[in-house]
Amino acid sequence: MILALAQINSTIGDFRANREKITAFTRRAAECDADIVLFPELAVCGYPPMDLLDQSCFIEQNVQAVEVLKKELLPEIAAGIGFVNRSPYSHGKSLVNEYGIIQNGELIFEQHKTLLPTYDVFDEARNFEPARSWNVFELKPAAPLPALLGFAICEDVWRETDIPGTSYPIDPVQKLLDAGAEMICIPSASPFVAGKHIVRSALAQKISQRGNVPVVYINAVGANDQIIFDGRSFIVSKTGSVVGAKAFEEDLLIVSV
Repeated sequence: MILALAQINSTIGDFRANREKITAFTRRAAECDADIVLFPELAVCGYPPMDLLDQSCFIEQNVQAVEVLKKELLPEIAAGIGFVNRSPYSHGKSLVNEYGIIQNGELIFEQHKTLLPTYDVFDEARNFEPARSWNVFELKPAAPLPALLGFAICEDVWRETDIPGTSYPIDPVQKLLDAGAEMICIPSASPFVAGKHIVRSALAQKISQRGNVPVVYINAVGANDQIIFDGRSFIVSKTGSVVGAKAFEEDLLIVSV
């Protein structure tokens, strides 16, 4: 399987520019014969959307952007994108932080974020309803065997740290491993803090060792409001080797897994 990590700089609320960037990076990944290209958390709308989530027009533009992407993205490659969607649940918050896979003009897979941070610069629990199910995506690439991908969105992997506010009763990663995930993919919008990339790498190594699976971390890059994202997306193989993208630059990382 050939995997592409599209480390892009999305602008909050600029749906057209973000959509065009997703389309362009997907085309570049397809030219490299990638089977799937993965974008960061909430790449469609930019992160963090904060009080814009209270505006119905902002939510509608998220949904419309995904509909346009279904038509624009090349059919021969699967594309993983993060966006805000309306909650499918009958009770709870009205929105979800979603990661979806588009292929052949259809949204063929959806995973909602489970762990919603409320510390530091985050206030996601105010707007989003957490995931209630955890499934794996079956990718059928050119390789002889399909791959089962599990998606743990950003905070979903941070429960095992000693950072205040990260103690959660649910373990989304274990639920994905129990569901048969052969690879854990982490679409993320993780802000820059000195040394944080070392912590991310250690978390990914720990998950890889626990599940005996490769781990893919796709981080946002650039700046929105007062928050800076450093990129540094990477892949940890089952043997522990690491391949990484650039720091503080947009990048397209192509890896054969």
